[in-house]
Amino acid sequence: MTDYQKSGLYKWVGDADTFDKDGPYTELYAPISSASNYDLTLFTVSKSTGHAGMRIGWALVKDLEVAKKMTKFIELNTIGISKDSQLRASKVIKIVLTAAKKKILKAEKNRFSSTTTR
Repeated sequence: MTDYQKSGLYKWVGDADTFDKDGPYTELYAPISSASNYDLTLFTVSKSTGHAGMRIGWALVKDLEVAKKMTKFIELNTIGISKDSQLRASKVIKIVLTAAKKKILKAEKNRFSSTTTR
């Protein structure tokens, strides 16, 4: 048993095949149709963009104490994020943002041209 399990930062809730706790439903490539109100929401670059194995993500956490425990858990269990992963994630995010910006600009141009030709 590792130290972080003894510390109380980690609580065992069962094997994955028997885990049935309700959680948020996440569709990767579907629009978000309503605001969520979860205590914890996790995001990863690999799931968001389809680039497997990036191992970079972020969390939105309502409770400050839970966020502190999560940070401590990561500190105890990793040696940090590799420079390679950081650079790769940065490049992928820039490409996704550039593509999204082009798509938005094209949609706006089409919308504007359709309203002026009536």
